[in-house]
Amino acid sequence: MYIADNGNNRILKWRMGEPHGIIVAGGFGSGSAPNQISTCYGIYVDAQSNIYVSDYGNHRVFIWSAGNATSGRRVAGGNGFGTAENQLHSPYGIYVDKK
Repeated sequence: MYIADNGNNRILKWRMGEPHGIIVAGGFGSGSAPNQISTCYGIYVDAQSNIYVSDYGNHRVFIWSAGNATSGRRVAGGNGFGTAENQLHSPYGIYVDKK
C-alpha cells in the first residue's frame, strides 16, 4: 500500500505485515525543490510503479519514477497559484487516465 504521509512530507510504500514503510518520494523536509513535497494529499501509482503526487502547498503535480526516491519531475502546475492555464491552486486529488 502507498501512504501520503503529509506531516512528514513524503510518500511511503508499506507492505502489509511489515513493521515499517519505505520512502518512495520526498522525505527531505517541506519545500519546493525537486526532492521535496510541501503538502501531499493525493497520490496515484501507475502500472510501472511511477508515483504521481499532487503537492497542495506547491500548487503542482510531480511524478517520481519507480525506484528513484531522490527527486521528482514536475508534470503540471508549479508556476505559483492562480487561474492561468499553466497554474494550479492547491491541488488536492489526482487521477491519471491512460491517454
